[in-house]
Amino acid sequence: MSAFGMFNALVMSYSRLPLAMSLDGMLPKIFGKTTRRTNAPWVAILVCAACWALCLGLGFSRLITLDIMLYGTSLSLEFVALAVLRIREPNLKREFKVPAG
Repeated sequence: MSAFGMFNALVMSYSRLPLAMSLDGMLPKIFGKTTRRTNAPWVAILVCAACWALCLGLGFSRLITLDIMLYGTSLSLEFVALAVLRIREPNLKREFKVPAG
């Protein structure tokens, strides 16, 4: 039951990312379609479910490798975005400063 609950929570939270990106114009508008009754992003849920279904045949070790590569890539992109923001917007108001410059 715990694994099912966790999977259900992940499906619902991961489907919100394509919805937000669609509303911001970073993905096609079709990902922004929601149901009238529950306001759930049904297109994003179906696309995520299809992608997960395609991953079922990969095997555990390949899934772990894929997870590590994707996590590492996303972490690298965060650091690159931080560096680019510091270079492009050096005078942007920051919430805190690191001591010693």
